[in-house]
Amino acid sequence: MIILPHINKGDFVWLDPTALGRNDSRQFILKSSEFPAIAARVLSVWTDQQGGEHIILLDDQSNKLELGATEFQRWAIRPMHPTSIQGVSDLIQMVELHEAALLRNFQIRHRQNIYHTFIGNRILVSLNNNLSEDIHLYTEDENQRKELIRSYRQRPPHELLPHIYAFGAEILRFVKKGKNNCCVVFSGETASGKSELFKQLLNFLSADFANQNFELKLNSAQIIIEAFANAKTSRNINADRHEKYF
Repeated sequence: MIILPHINKGDFVWLDPTALGRNDSRQFILKSSEFPAIAARVLSVWTDQQGGEHIILLDDQSNKLELGATEFQRWAIRPMHPTSIQGVSDLIQMVELHEAALLRNFQIRHRQNIYHTFIGNRILVSLNNNLSEDIHLYTEDENQRKELIRSYRQRPPHELLPHIYAFGAEILRFVKKGKNNCCVVFSGETASGKSELFKQLLNFLSADFANQNFELKLNSAQIIIEAFANAKTSRNINADRHEKYF
């Protein structure tokens, strides 16, 4: 008899999708070639008349799956660590460092309308989701923007939500502390939001200048550059066709 005393209703677990055979009727759940593990929540645990244990699971895509006792070992069920259940703002805090756990963390935060995640102090992961529409991230209101910049300048980065401003504050601390030069690389596929992040970082870094027209000049220069050096592509109606070096 195979039982799983460590699995209870409400628990979150990982499943091995390679357990699905090619002709398994449950293939629709996930393709093992695309996902390294399935995240699921235990809806119920029950025992049949022969004493065999059964569990009903609900995965992150809202697919239900019932497993009998003979399938427990084949699916390699293992408990999910709390950091993978709730999500974290810094990937360094994660205990389960595998592809499925990382992707699930981004998914959890995206559903909460949180589009930035730290990887330590030197790396920021940003998901493009019309960020300018979220008042907590970017705002066109001058007073709100200045207040947001002030908050990230005055408080340690990890006390606030991950943000390009927090990244900018870390840059300023690094440069001022040892009078070091600093290089920032924006990496991502087309239409991933690199240009918008670049503009917001410039706004943050230029806010210290005594000349109030400095930021305006930077933004005006960007408009002129984009007018001549941007173009429509199959994936982006306003893609940069040039390199930036500031």
